[in-house]
Amino acid sequence: GRSYPLSDYINMELLPGEPIDKSRKEDIILYNPKKGLEFTKKIMQALPEYKFVALQGMNRAELNDVFDKAKIYIDFGSFPGKDRLPREAVMHECCIITGRNGASAYFEDVPIDVYFKFDSVDKNIPAIATRIRDIMTNYLVCNKNFDSYRVIVRGEQKAFYKEIEAIFLQNEG
Repeated sequence: GRSYPLSDYINMELLPGEPIDKSRKEDIILYNPKKGLEFTKKIMQALPEYKFVALQGMNRAELNDVFDKAKIYIDFGSFPGKDRLPREAVMHECCIITGRNGASAYFEDVPIDVYFKFDSVDKNIPAIATRIRDIMTNYLVCNKNFDSYRVIVRGEQKAFYKEIEAIFLQNEG
């Protein structure tokens, strides 16, 4: 039997229903507590002035709500290929900072500028803290850097449906 490509995509429920009011964004940083927590804790210690929220124990509505409010999503865990949380965060107009472990080092999997990717080593903590403060202060400008990532995520959904169609139309022949 032939194999067909089937890319990953984001469930539409995860995407914001209406355009996000960027003026309502708060100085909140989201993180995934299941990944890279030791390093994330060091960043939290370096930035006591900001509120950090762990993405856990929330239902879909609560997740959407916190994504809509936050300015930044950070992830210093290892990425097993395309990861869902950064893609959800970017669709909710969050800026993203990642480590360079696993797939996040590769532009194809986490297509954000190297300016927002850091090796998870202690000597980078001051630079990461500086970058986070810069995003908080200049959020609207920084957020534009992620527009191309948003276009890619929207395209993934379309590609997914096209691939499904191709598989089923092919099998009818």
